[in-house]
Formats: sequence, structure tokens, C-alpha cells
Amino acid sequence: MNAVRDGEFLRGWPVLLGAVTGIAAGLSSLYFYSLGVFIKPLASEFGWSRAEVSLGALVGTLAAAAFSPLAGRAADRFGSLPVAVVSLLARAAGLAAHGRWISGLGSFLIITAMTNAIAIGSSPCPTSGWSPPVPIAIAVWRWDWRWLEPASGRC
Repeated sequence: MNAVRDGEFLRGWPVLLGAVTGIAAGLSSLYFYSLGVFIKPLASEFGWSRAEVSLGALVGTLAAAAFSPLAGRAADRFGSLPVAVVSLLARAAGLAAHGRWISGLGSFLIITAMTNAIAIGSSPCPTSGWSPPVPIAIAVWRWDWRWLEPASGRC
């Protein structure tokens, strides 16, 4: 089985490109993995302690977890692509809101919670067992992976 001859890359590149873009710009990588870099600057800019700035991560995680089942249902109803696109656009608007409207700890926590609640649709990770997976995982899972069977030894 030749991957180029069989055209597997040509068939799968849109799913791959969409998943990579969603993961790179989505909630998990853009927010959670980069938040540590901004803790000291936010604390010094607003006069907050590091614990208060870190409270944003907790509030954001709780909001994302609370709205994760809704993101899964929306992806099932409307499709993965519209939910992921709306989620990524909302994430961008949320980052702009962070820069424009944060005046104190309360506004920081509210904007963080609202942004992460909407941006959970751009998360690539499946959620816990009690809620449906989120849109990028759904798009990847729905892809036709039968071409992998010979490579995995199952014929």
C-alpha cells in the first residue's frame, strides 16, 4: 500500500490542517500552556498577587468544563466545523476583551470565564466520560480511518 499512490494524504489533508490549526489556536494550547508566562506581568500591572492571577486559570477551567457538554451537543447538531470556527472567533474576541476591558480582578475573572466557556469548542481533547467529546475530536473521529488497518496489522 503506497500512501501517495492511494491518495490518502490528498483525502486527509483538510482534516489534518483543520485539527492542527484548531489545536494551535485553540483553548488548550493558546491559553492554558501560555498562561504561566503572563502571571508575573499581570500581577505587576494590576497589583494582584500570583494567586489571584492564577485564579483566572481555575475559573477558566471550571467554565470550560461546565460548558463542554454543550459544545459536544452543538457539534453533534450543527457539525464540528461551525462550532470550532465560532469558538475560535470567540476566543479571539475574548483575548481582545482581556486587553480592552480588564479593570480589576472581577472583570478579569468574568471575561476569562465567558471566553473559556465559549472557546471550549476549539479544544481538541475529549472530555470526561459523562459528556460528549468536543468538536475537533469529533471531526478527527468521524474521518475514515480504514486505510490504517493494513498498517496496524489487521486485514
